[in-house]
Amino acid sequence: FVRLAGFGGLMVCLDELVNLYKLANTQARNANYEQILRILNDSLQGSSEGLGFILGGTPEFLMDTRRGLFSYPALQSRLAENSFAKTGLVDLS
Repeated sequence: FVRLAGFGGLMVCLDELVNLYKLANTQARNANYEQILRILNDSLQGSSEGLGFILGGTPEFLMDTRRGLFSYPALQSRLAENSFAKTGLVDLS
């Protein structure tokens, strides 16, 4: 719809994702993480042309292996730092 209206695309900003991290119910938290995984997969595979996402959260929300995004193995593999980007090399993907 946005592109039909003459715009190049739509940027969606999702902030305060730390609130997902704070969810006590594991099933609810994982269901939300599954939706984030779908967004990332669609973006990485190029099936969401003209649509961009900015996700905002704390470092704990991302890196905590017990409750954060890294507790979800599929998200951890997609969001972890590139192990080949060392000694001055930069991963721009």
